Amino acid sequence: MIRSIREMPLLWQIWALHFITTAFVVAAVCIAVDHYGADYLMKIMKQYHFSPTPLHAMFTERLHILARGAGCLGAFAGAVLGFFISQGIVRPLQEIVTLTERVSAGERVLKVSGENRTEVGRLARAFNELVAKLHAREQMEKSLITNVAHELRTPLTNIRGYLEALTDEVLPPSKEIFCSLHEETLLLTSVVDSLFALADADAATKSLQLTEVDLPSVVARAISICRPQIEGRNLSVVARFEPETELVIGDADRLAQVLRNLLQNAIEHTSDGGHVQVVATRSTGTITVAVEDDGEGIDERDLPSVFDRFFRGRRRGESGAKRVGLGLAIVKELVEAHGGHVGADSRGRGARVWFTLPERDG
Repeated sequence: MIRSIREMPLLWQIWALHFITTAFVVAAVCIAVDHYGADYLMKIMKQYHFSPTPLHAMFTERLHILARGAGCLGAFAGAVLGFFISQGIVRPLQEIVTLTERVSAGERVLKVSGENRTEVGRLARAFNELVAKLHAREQMEKSLITNVAHELRTPLTNIRGYLEALTDEVLPPSKEIFCSLHEETLLLTSVVDSLFALADADAATKSLQLTEVDLPSVVARAISICRPQIEGRNLSVVARFEPETELVIGDADRLAQVLRNLLQNAIEHTSDGGHVQVVATRSTGTITVAVEDDGEGIDERDLPSVFDRFFRGRRRGESGAKRVGLGLAIVKELVEAHGGHVGADSRGRGARVWFTLPERDG
């Protein structure tokens, strides 16, 4: 019987529980009347020398009538009240079930009504957040596929054009043509390498080795990796650390990757002979690391989107699109996996890109 009740719809289960409880209470009252009330009446009758038999029968019958009447009235009132209460539970659940079936069928722009502080309301809110995140992720994946296809199409089209021209002898082989083909191949390699780096960053968020990290050594390691580019561009790169910013909690290898990406981004946007600096500051509970340069800066229209995957930025004063990269998107993935935040600003000349990390306890 219990198994049959559990297989019923939730609304029927609530009603069944209500009526079973009411029946149990009425039965308990009647038994109590028969056992305790009758004994008490018999003692009173004997004390005052009344014949107990007819009074006892009348007393117990009257109490049984009252108990059954009260039970029926309570069951009716409880059923009405329980109906409205159970509707507030069952209706959102039925809506969630229906919308879940629609989501599994491919719909995404859906929302359950009735968010509140109850468990069912919290379930509705969680469902809405889940659908919103699923929709956003699918949009991001579509955008990623479109951007990757676009990034691969341009160099492939150029390579194909050069090769067809060489095959048809429209263009004679020359060093310039082979240099152009080499540049397009490097661009393809860069896009593929960036995709591998992004996938590696996604995987790294689930396997970070958090330890106490010496920040100056990680910064020095990143600068050392970028040394050929720094010397080739004749740039000045310095690091400054405020007191009590030397130790952070993080994954040393991933933090070196974050700083390397930020330094490469700064180097790319700084003119030859320019200046880049890494600055670490401390606030309550966090360490902020900023990479600043005196290069071309970031267009104000681009600031909210510089950490998006395959974002296409603009040079200041230009309306057209420029380079595409995943470096800052990888930085965001890794920093947020550490429990930190990222940001960028550009005031006057140059740009400042920063991230936060939890400081060492104690």
